[in-house]
Amino acid sequence: MGTDVEKAEWARVVEVYKKAISGGDGRLDPDAADTHLLVQYGLAVAGAIGDSCVPVNPWDAERRVAKMALDLVAKGARQALRYAELSSELGPAAAGARTPAIHRLTSGEANARINELLEDVQQTILVGQPGPRARGALEAVLERDLELLARGVAMRTLYAQTSQADPALRSHVEQLAAGGARFRTSSQPFAKVVIGDRRWAFFSDDPDQAAAGEAGAYLVTEPAMVGYLAEDFRRDWDTATEWARQPAGDGAPSAERSRFEQQREVMRQLAAGRTQAAAAIRLGMAKSTLTKIVKELMDERNLESSFQLAMWLGANPEWLRA
Repeated sequence: MGTDVEKAEWARVVEVYKKAISGGDGRLDPDAADTHLLVQYGLAVAGAIGDSCVPVNPWDAERRVAKMALDLVAKGARQALRYAELSSELGPAAAGARTPAIHRLTSGEANARINELLEDVQQTILVGQPGPRARGALEAVLERDLELLARGVAMRTLYAQTSQADPALRSHVEQLAAGGARFRTSSQPFAKVVIGDRRWAFFSDDPDQAAAGEAGAYLVTEPAMVGYLAEDFRRDWDTATEWARQPAGDGAPSAERSRFEQQREVMRQLAAGRTQAAAAIRLGMAKSTLTKIVKELMDERNLESSFQLAMWLGANPEWLRA
């Protein structure tokens, strides 16, 4: 697929990538043209080990590029919001001004608006929840969600794989599953979204932006954007696994397995080039918790620096896919 120029460039990318992984210590010269080409195509990341770049597995690059598309949607939403604010200021002087299809809300405003919109949902609710959920938050929405199921609304929720180790969440899932809700888990990054009847959607701020200030969410009613977010959720759902519904203590994920999954998810985020603050927000954990996890990884391998940890990952890429 693509033009002859695109095919030729891709052939060059493959050639350079094969050379990059064929030997050596995995470090690439960040100033070299070949390195810039790999970074452009997501097959190398900068800053992972000091001033060098390192090649990444194509499997991880594919997931990262797919998520970059969602980041572009978030960027477009912010730009559209700027135009909406301009229209609000100058709207009286313009005939036929339309209501913006994208609204940015604080976390509290977003939760209140979600509750309002759910009252009118008739068909489906799709939820992507990559981070943990507090027991109080689960209790607050249980009755609401059971009522949705009782009136025939189909509900699908995607959680991070490590979530299955949370007793409060397991209990919550079991109660909703008894009412017909479906749950799956994924070890891969996915967007935090709520989508109702494919008519509206909420998605969280980009983690890098949220790390710099108050976290919030965007309410989207533009059909094309809602459709895009719904399709992105569908792709994540299709590659996820069914929630393990074993009772606690009988096949439930072990604490050691949960710890390993958490370590792996943290390192995937950092290997993708995110800061620790942005990675913590994306994974729904405190930055201090993430820092502790990184230190545990280093201690377990007798490593003294993040540089050594990055080198270890470069030599053991299968660890991120285990």
